[in-house]
Amino acid sequence: MTYKKPEWKHYKGVEYLEMDFTRYTSEDLIIKHYTEGCEMILSRTDNSVRVFTDITGVMVKMDTMRILRKIGKKAQRSIKKSAILGAVGLAILMLKFYVRYSGSKLKTFNLKEAALNYITQ
Repeated sequence: MTYKKPEWKHYKGVEYLEMDFTRYTSEDLIIKHYTEGCEMILSRTDNSVRVFTDITGVMVKMDTMRILRKIGKKAQRSIKKSAILGAVGLAILMLKFYVRYSGSKLKTFNLKEAALNYITQ
């Protein structure tokens, strides 16, 4: 499994940060990817970061989710819009806890194009 950092991308001329977790089965790599993404978000000071996250097929343990919530809470002040793809079943419930705890402006989507349209509007 090769690690790939989160990356800045553009959609319809609007910049966003893409965090793709779909290739990870290791909880340590998931935490590393999320931490690096949040550091990239916090490097921007204008509160206009747009984030697209793909968690299709990914499931994490509750302990890992607690770590992600703590890390993510700090980054929320810099996020304008956030969309997530691939949340189904128990993941939706876990995301509700994440949103409540972190204050995230996160919306879930079933199609990547719909998610990207949302964050770039």
